[in-house]
This record gives sequence, C-alpha cells and structure tokens, in this order.
Amino acid sequence: MDWQPSVVHPQLKEGDTLVAEESAKPPIKAVDRKGKELSRKEYPSLGPILDSLRERYGAEAGGKPGVELGSGTPIRRRPVTPRC
Repeated sequence: MDWQPSVVHPQLKEGDTLVAEESAKPPIKAVDRKGKELSRKEYPSLGPILDSLRERYGAEAGGKPGVELGSGTPIRRRPVTPRC
C-alpha cells in the first residue's frame, strides 16, 4: 500500500512528524454582556484578543491546559507515545 502523509493532514509533508503536547496556557471562555461565548470560529477577528486574554489570564481563570497537535519540530521536545 502506498501511504501518503497528506492522508493524516493535508499540510503534512514527507518527513514531517506530528507532535502532541500540553498547551502553554489554559483556555479561557470570553463572553459578551449577555453571557454568550465569543468564539474564534464565530468571530475570527477576535483571535488575537482571545490569545492575549488567554496568555494574561489563563492561569487565573481556573482552566487546565489542553493538548495541541502540531507538525514539525516542537519547541519543547517531548515525544508522545501512542497508547492502545
């Protein structure tokens, strides 16, 4: 069988690796004055603001860092072993 990295992700190239690691900061939930969540998906222009709020208040918001999946060489080298 001829396997291509793009099967896993369209931007994955030959020789690239996938790396899963804990996010640097916990997530935050930004809401409007009526309590409706302001998501990056619904409001893409808020992306930089939400990133800034996450960086500044993530630890204080009480959330736990999630897991981020990326390709290439990670900043912190910590290989992830798949568990079956």
